[in-house]
Amino acid sequence: MQTRLILLISFILFFSGCLDNATIEDRLACLELTSYSFTSVPDCISQEKCFEQVQAKFSFNETILNSKVQESIFNTENHLARAWLFLNKAKANLKIINNQCYSAKKLSSIPQQVNELNSNIVTVAEEIDSFNKEAAKAITFEINNLESEDINIVREEFLFDDYVILNQNIVDFSEKNIHNTTYASRFLFEAEKFNILAETLELQNIVNETTLFSILSENDKTILAESKKQDFPITFIAPIFTGLSDFLNNFFALSGSVQSLKNLPSFELFSALNNLLGSENSAASSFFGMFAENSKHRLSLQEKNSAGKIKINENLNIASQKVLLISQNYGDYFFPELLFPEDFGITTGFSKADFENFSQNFNKKIEKVKSSLRSLDEAEFLGKISLGQKTRLIKQLLEESENLLEELNYFDELLLSSNQTCAQKISEISLEITKPEFDSSNPVIISAKSRLNSQIKFFNTTQTISSCSEAIQTYSDLLSYLDSSNPGEEVSIQINSCISKAEALMDFDDGSLKIQLDSLKRIEKPFENPELVLNSCFEIRQKLEEKALAGSNVLLANQIYDEVSEKAVILENLLIEFPGLKSAKRATDFITDFSSIEPSFESSELILSEANNAEKLADNLTALSSGADKILQQLASEIIETYLKIEFLDSIGEIEGKFARIFIENPSEEINAPFSAVIELDSSNAEEIFSTGNISFLSQGKKTTLKFSKLLTGLNSIILDLNSTAKKSKVNVPAENNFAKNDFLDFAEKQRILFEKELLLEKAKSALTETPDVKLSAEKIQFYADQNKLEKAAEELRNLGSLVNFASLPSITENAVSSEEIAKISALKLSIGEKLSLLESNFSGLSKEQLDEVYAFSPITIERIQEIKNQLEKTELIEPANLVILEAIDKELTLALEKLKQNSLSSYNVAVSKRNSSEPNTEADSLLLKSKQSLEEKSYLESIYNSNKATNLTGLATIFQPFEIPLAVYPLILVLIGVAFYVHKKSEEEKKPKPTVKIKRASND
Repeated sequence: MQTRLILLISFILFFSGCLDNATIEDRLACLELTSYSFTSVPDCISQEKCFEQVQAKFSFNETILNSKVQESIFNTENHLARAWLFLNKAKANLKIINNQCYSAKKLSSIPQQVNELNSNIVTVAEEIDSFNKEAAKAITFEINNLESEDINIVREEFLFDDYVILNQNIVDFSEKNIHNTTYASRFLFEAEKFNILAETLELQNIVNETTLFSILSENDKTILAESKKQDFPITFIAPIFTGLSDFLNNFFALSGSVQSLKNLPSFELFSALNNLLGSENSAASSFFGMFAENSKHRLSLQEKNSAGKIKINENLNIASQKVLLISQNYGDYFFPELLFPEDFGITTGFSKADFENFSQNFNKKIEKVKSSLRSLDEAEFLGKISLGQKTRLIKQLLEESENLLEELNYFDELLLSSNQTCAQKISEISLEITKPEFDSSNPVIISAKSRLNSQIKFFNTTQTISSCSEAIQTYSDLLSYLDSSNPGEEVSIQINSCISKAEALMDFDDGSLKIQLDSLKRIEKPFENPELVLNSCFEIRQKLEEKALAGSNVLLANQIYDEVSEKAVILENLLIEFPGLKSAKRATDFITDFSSIEPSFESSELILSEANNAEKLADNLTALSSGADKILQQLASEIIETYLKIEFLDSIGEIEGKFARIFIENPSEEINAPFSAVIELDSSNAEEIFSTGNISFLSQGKKTTLKFSKLLTGLNSIILDLNSTAKKSKVNVPAENNFAKNDFLDFAEKQRILFEKELLLEKAKSALTETPDVKLSAEKIQFYADQNKLEKAAEELRNLGSLVNFASLPSITENAVSSEEIAKISALKLSIGEKLSLLESNFSGLSKEQLDEVYAFSPITIERIQEIKNQLEKTELIEPANLVILEAIDKELTLALEKLKQNSLSSYNVAVSKRNSSEPNTEADSLLLKSKQSLEEKSYLESIYNSNKATNLTGLATIFQPFEIPLAVYPLILVLIGVAFYVHKKSEEEKKPKPTVKIKRASND
């Protein structure tokens, strides 16, 4: 405070009748007692200005607090403003008295100033007590509100710390604790000073108390009931000032002396006033600081929860994309059995089923979190979830979404790490095949080993799962060949089977593969290199199978089968979850019909043997799919009409009215098909104020048609304001609450605006990060809504809608190719051109006759090469989508060249092996040399041709080449012939009856 009570005493001195005969001592005492020190109370001369000063000094967002708390805080601001006003008036009184005493003129006017000063000081004290009463109410109401908001279940939040501090205020009030830092403790500490003053002066009026319960008994029963459990005493200081005023009046009227003034602790008294009312380091500043922190933490938690919901949606979107990418990237090599040990599930926490049903399992987890979010939104809109419950649920869902991403990342890393597992296995295989037991002169084993070595090198270069899997499979084949007593015969049997299967698929060929198969069939038996022939046949058969399964009818059948399969699963689950539906038999019949088609498919793909029936199957599936849609729609309508619940509400939050909550929980999968259902509800005056986004309504008198775009998993809800055509009611703030210049606007309208904002932001996920205007507009909507300026919020919502719709339109530059993509396209075009030239040179380097002999060993046909060239000429390679096409073509040509190289190495190594085990042959050696040179020059087909010729010459030389026997060997040969002849005759003699003498006849010959 800016004065001392000494001033008051001085004024009362003059007022007591001593002024007319004031001595020099009296005048000097007056000057001394009317001097004052600086305080932290701002200067203000009107109620409005003081109120502005209070709000400026203790500014914080009060709108986020409960309405009762807001009202009490507003009242504290008003009482503090009045205390400041009358304290400033008291300061003005002191200045006038001081001037009068200093000039020693017109001393007769001092009594009036003393009276005013006395009144002003008493008013200040009364306002302090009023401030304290409202502060106690605010503390109690906020504690009750935080308890109702279950803040105790989120103790890690700062708002819980505020709750603890608020409770500590009650404890300090109850236990009269003056040694703490709370508002209550500081107020009691200063009040105790007044109590000491009263005792010193032997005043009858000292600091007295009343209870919160007594104060609140003047209010409505609801407030009273809330505060019964937290009743505590409240201290008042105004009686001291009243008693002090009476004491001084009586004292000076009797004695007329100023000597006793020295015994009055005036400095301490006014210091205590400053410590109670000041704008800095006072009980008042402690009170407002406490609620400022509370408000800040409420806002922070609100923003944290909003950010948490946005983050959950972002995580779920990323998770959905990851599921799709992982499924696409790994394809047939998604879970190569040979890559993982038997204890895989124990060491990683994943089972093989997780891999086999990967998309389905993770999409279910994603949908579960989305469903929980929808339930949260509705509960929040209805005010049926406390702040603590909401915060905990958002944290839980955020953790679930992050766990989903962690699982997917680990999943991805696990699959990526399979390259390391592959590298380790390939390294082991590389060492294994160097052992002596893998040495063999059998052409099948030589060829397989040669192919394996080539595949190992290719894997070391590419590090792809597919090349690893092929190498492991070839190694497995090699082991089986080594265990076989006659691998050549076994392979020959496989070749005959392969050729038969390939011939059965010729109806799907365009002619190019028949040429290759005919070339393969012309190879003379027994095969010089059976393994090469078998692999070539496999290549031809695989291409025929791909063509058979790539037909439009097959692809259509696969697509429709996948759709119908999903619908069958949904129908099965719906029949379990919602028994007793009228259309249950139709659904059961559909499931039975679908079951009869299932054997024609494996893993949602048509089996090869049914390729010729693809058109018929596609027609049947199309009919089934159409029927399934009708059954699903009918079932969904019956589910709604049978199991839908309608809950009538008299209020939503603070809004009174008549509302209908129409909802259903779907524990089954999502039904992604539109349907409608009619319910008994008069919605002629209704308006939608909340929806899970998949439901709209159409009023039909006493009935209502609900239109569903789909039936979501989990909560499906729409909330209607049944009296929306009536003028929207507004909650008027009582007149004394003039802090709110505008009326509270409609809560439901506010929630509608915020909900539509979230829908628009969901639609503009990409635009939100790319367009600052979208983010700014969303922030404006939130700001205006928080301030209850809903007209501006609605206007900004329309602006956001325009921005989002514009941002959602296809941009001219959307399909533009980035510089990085242009570089990739250029590199791919160069790579493809080089590989096409290399393949073409392989064909052009041979005559027609030569090509006919080796055409079967080419993994790619001339027609396919021409087809790729035509595709490249027709395609405008300036769009990002064509980058994928180029990558696929480049991969196809890379694999074709690799397999061609493997075939060439196989043929060459078999030829070398046979040459090493035969007699010298100059022509064969020349052909092998040419084959090696062609191999080095990447003329693989020419190398195969020369190797095969060398193998044939080696075989002929072994059979027909003259065999010269050295002269020294002839006697030994004759002896051996004689021994053999004798053994032969002896065995014949043992077999025949003894009377028959055939030995003599034989010897005579």
